[in-house]
Amino acid sequence: MLETPPFPEVVGSDGYVPEPCTVAPEQVTEHVYQELLSENLQYRIEEWEAELEEAAEESGDEEEDEEAFVTYHHDLSVAPGWKAGGHAS
Repeated sequence: MLETPPFPEVVGSDGYVPEPCTVAPEQVTEHVYQELLSENLQYRIEEWEAELEEAAEESGDEEEDEEAFVTYHHDLSVAPGWKAGGHAS
């Protein structure tokens, strides 16, 4: 394996030169997609999210609240990105 890859002397555009990249796998815990849960649990999650949203609106600091506001679907359920295994959305 080469330590430094060879570069062509003449390239028509910088877009044609590949950029080095790495894969950094990380283990995450996913929970079941919300619609696969029981109706009772779905309702409890919706109530919990509504309470969090209400508290965020009452505090008044919009930027801080957007970062701190947690939702089941986006933060606890199906993880974003490429993955091997886990729950399908």
